[in-house]
Amino acid sequence: MLGISAKTSYRTIQDFQTASDYLSYLYSDVKGYTAKCRISHKDSFYTEFYSTSNIVTTAFSGVLDAYVSMNTFFFKGKEIHREQKNLKRLNTCYVDIDCYKANRTKESVLCELEEDYFGSKIPYPTFIIDSGRGLYLIYKLRDEDRNALPRWNRVQKYLVEQCLPLGADSSCTDASRILRVPFSVNSKSNTAVKILEFSDLTYSIYDIQTEYGIKYAEKKKAPKERTGVVYPYGEATQKMRDYAFILSEKHGVDLPDFKDYHATQEFLATHSGKKNPKRDKVTSFHAHHAYREKNQSRKEEVLKARIRDLECLFSMRKGEDCKREVGLFLYRLWMQELIGDAKEALQKTLEFNATLDMPLCEKYVITRTHSAEKKLKDGETYLYSAKKIKQVLEITKEEAKELHSLTKISKKASNRKAYLTRLEKEGKTTKKELVTNRRKQISELLEQGMDRKEICRILNISRATYQRDIAVIKPAVKPQERPVSEKATEEIKSNAGERKTEIQAVQPPQDEPEKKQTNREENQRKTDKIYRNSLFSCCIKNSAPILKKALRRSAAGAFPFGIQGVYNAFFPP
Repeated sequence: MLGISAKTSYRTIQDFQTASDYLSYLYSDVKGYTAKCRISHKDSFYTEFYSTSNIVTTAFSGVLDAYVSMNTFFFKGKEIHREQKNLKRLNTCYVDIDCYKANRTKESVLCELEEDYFGSKIPYPTFIIDSGRGLYLIYKLRDEDRNALPRWNRVQKYLVEQCLPLGADSSCTDASRILRVPFSVNSKSNTAVKILEFSDLTYSIYDIQTEYGIKYAEKKKAPKERTGVVYPYGEATQKMRDYAFILSEKHGVDLPDFKDYHATQEFLATHSGKKNPKRDKVTSFHAHHAYREKNQSRKEEVLKARIRDLECLFSMRKGEDCKREVGLFLYRLWMQELIGDAKEALQKTLEFNATLDMPLCEKYVITRTHSAEKKLKDGETYLYSAKKIKQVLEITKEEAKELHSLTKISKKASNRKAYLTRLEKEGKTTKKELVTNRRKQISELLEQGMDRKEICRILNISRATYQRDIAVIKPAVKPQERPVSEKATEEIKSNAGERKTEIQAVQPPQDEPEKKQTNREENQRKTDKIYRNSLFSCCIKNSAPILKKALRRSAAGAFPFGIQGVYNAFFPP
């Protein structure tokens, strides 16, 4: 299934009422400059360039012969030129079908496209536009820059070649092409350019290539020039010969035939101990087929689960915008893989479509899901992971809760489930339940008045196990502090008072004048110390050479080493 939703507000053809709506969808999330062209009175193109954000606001409705470029460009120097070398982003692929050149009507071409082309030869387009005298098929691309131009050229050429019987313009294969804008007027037919059909699908070049087997010629790499000695085909190299001589002397064996490359290689592998060529992994025929059968059964289980989840998902969803096309494609793909019959798978898909809230047309379902049958006919399939399925179907978290095959189970949960299943099959209980039952038995035996030895003997447990269980059953209670009586408190206070009076009686009393004199001398010493420290810091700041000299003298023993000694040398007391 090619194409995913563009994730915009435009979902149906009724959403496109003006040219601005069309351009807003076409150039959403695309950077660069777009060319706006009009035919002047001299039948020449008058070109203007707008950024992708400004082109949306430009008026096109009712304008005669208005064109825009399908891809964007960038500035080169000070100007913009609508040339292929100036491409910035590849926004679309397109097919210009001139019905009048093939003597066909637009209605007959549309009918043939629906029946024979869409889904089988070419993908379903994003837009089908009535250009006045012909049709445009426009495919919106996502996230393609100018580096993808070689692959774009091949895809563009393929789309045009497939539509040549319908009157496709073979020259419409360049990336700088301009096409008419919907809601403008074609002066040649005097009719308005309008959108006929719309599907909210965007494509990638790689997906289209893969789906339809489009190949392009790759550049052949130039052969590398060989250097050194070139030996004849089948002979051993000089490096192999040197290593063979070393192994021959080490193990005392004869040298191999150096003219035989494989014999020399086998000799080196045998005697070097790095590899044993005779050792080969052998798998029995029966073991191999048993693995295949097991793998096949697992695959069938996954497909059945995903089909059930798909039915459950669309039973919850209502309305048109619920990814019906993608869901029907996946249903047909998985059903055909499961059954192996394409017709029966298609029939079941149509039955599933009938169960939807708003079923699609049967013809439309057959066309849009045809690629599933085509892929399986070629012996291939789409490998969709659970993450990819959630992405293309836009599954929410609430919806994922109801879906089992798309819900990722952690390895821990899976192992736990397998463990519980095995215990249930063997008739055993979990370790947690065993511990709970044992502690319950210990509590019952303690109530009966049994001691530790008897309980350990009855339950066949160790002393350490018993102590661990007892710590949980009967947690140790912290001993409370004993209250102190009031009498003891009074005795303590009285003893403390007596001790204080004894200490005071031991100390000799001091005279008041002597005490004041002592305090005065202590304050003076502190003041002198602060002054000396400040003076010394000033000396350090302003006389660094003097300080260095003093430190050298101090080291030589001229005066006591240390800062105080340096200070006393300069400022004697």
